[in-house]
Amino acid sequence: GQWIYTVPWLEYVKVFEMPPLGFLGFPFFALEAWALYHLLCSLGLATPAVAGTSPPRSHGGRQASWLAAAVFVVAALAGMERWTISSTTPRLRDAPDLTAAEVQQLRESGYSSVFRLAAAAAPALAERAGVKPSVAMQATDWARLVTLRGIGSAHAQTLATIGVRTVCSLARQTAGGLWNALRAAQEHRRDGRSPVRPVPAEVQIWIAAARRECADRYTVPISNATIAEAH
Repeated sequence: GQWIYTVPWLEYVKVFEMPPLGFLGFPFFALEAWALYHLLCSLGLATPAVAGTSPPRSHGGRQASWLAAAVFVVAALAGMERWTISSTTPRLRDAPDLTAAEVQQLRESGYSSVFRLAAAAAPALAERAGVKPSVAMQATDWARLVTLRGIGSAHAQTLATIGVRTVCSLARQTAGGLWNALRAAQEHRRDGRSPVRPVPAEVQIWIAAARRECADRYTVPISNATIAEAH
């Protein structure tokens, strides 16, 4: 997986995916970890660094602490699945324009990984896998899009519904216009509880990465009206 760290107004200067100001939070995080460690020691869930400094607890109290910790971990993991994780690792079978036979040809040619497919040149792929040049182009375009900054298969499918099928077509979008178009495309899927994904910060990161990939071909962003027409 890949963690994408977003902070309003601080998206364009980062070190290891984090704005420089974010590193100032590490000393406070260390204090939080120290406090949490001592809390766990008092609950009997951690071993004190100095023997005899933890208050004695009954066997039943220790079991209750372990149960509470397990419930908290399960709840945190479920929350991550619902609200934090935006996309998952793409699979070759997720490619919308490839038939089962073409997928099998790619796998037998050594392209079972979408990330390896994204790095391939379309002409070489067509020759090695024995597929049509148009199929090779579609496959590599799709692979490069889904592997760009955590877009993934589901988001790529939604992008395709509004006419964005390649990295360079993504580079021509405006963040606000694209997010509005994605929100409109996803409106029928909403259950009233889950937030619409991607969030605006994710869209900004996608477009910035696409523009870096297509710097030699990127010209002028298309307008919101053009997006609406494509949709």
